[in-house]
Amino acid sequence: MSPRTRIILAWTPAVLYTLLIWWLSSQVLDIAFMSRVPFQDKGVHFLEYGALTFFIAFAHLYTWPARTLAGPLVAAAFTTALGLLDELHQGFVVGRFSDIYDLLADATGALIAALAFLAVRAVQRALSRRNDPLIPRTS
Repeated sequence: MSPRTRIILAWTPAVLYTLLIWWLSSQVLDIAFMSRVPFQDKGVHFLEYGALTFFIAFAHLYTWPARTLAGPLVAAAFTTALGLLDELHQGFVVGRFSDIYDLLADATGALIAALAFLAVRAVQRALSRRNDPLIPRTS
């Protein structure tokens, strides 16, 4: 598989998920399960934008592998910007409205997801170093 194809495949979930969020924010939704979600609407925003951060951080990692620390943080900032754009967009959709607390939930979900992504990457690196036969063991 060519590097270009790998990069396209890495970014496809992030782009499709962003389009899904945009489409959903254009709809007036009456979702019955929302009452069972912790923190209801804000919880959905937290999870929705946390997932988007993971998709973008993953794509960033495959596109620019040397920037492992910056990737998730850039992903969180970009996701928060998309959340702001989404809230502005909802202000123009009949039956929807903009909410600063939704944006705060988006940003919080993005930041927590970025930190979780960094933690997972740190564990992966530690485990790969532990199993590397070229690294001397000191015990």
